[in-house]
Amino acid sequence: MPFEEKRKESMWKNGVVLSFDLDTERLKKYFSKASPQGAYDVIKRFLKNNGFEHRKDSDYVNSRLNKVDASKLMYSFARKNKWFPLCAKKMIISPNVITLDIIQGIRELTDTEWQAEKDAENASAALL
Repeated sequence: MPFEEKRKESMWKNGVVLSFDLDTERLKKYFSKASPQGAYDVIKRFLKNNGFEHRKDSDYVNSRLNKVDASKLMYSFARKNKWFPLCAKKMIISPNVITLDIIQGIRELTDTEWQAEKDAENASAALL
């Protein structure tokens, strides 16, 4: 296997991230007029039952599944849920890359004098 192909495949070694978006108006028409947002719960339950972890919004991660199996899984879901192909606006499978959370370093840069000034301003404004 050429180097470039190996590099592309190694991007997927940590599993997949699945992101989707649904059309609310179409959900009202094809899923439920009274509770269109319930579709997100149906998808969430399905994905969690198949080893995905909910990250945020409509982003789910599975560190053991590859892109082909993730695609097959979603095709299976679409076949069983007739409303889904009509309501899905976006369905993206991406490599699960390791993320670096730098919030602790950001918080260490807090200017406590400036913060104290803002806190005093806000306290004064609240008394008015």
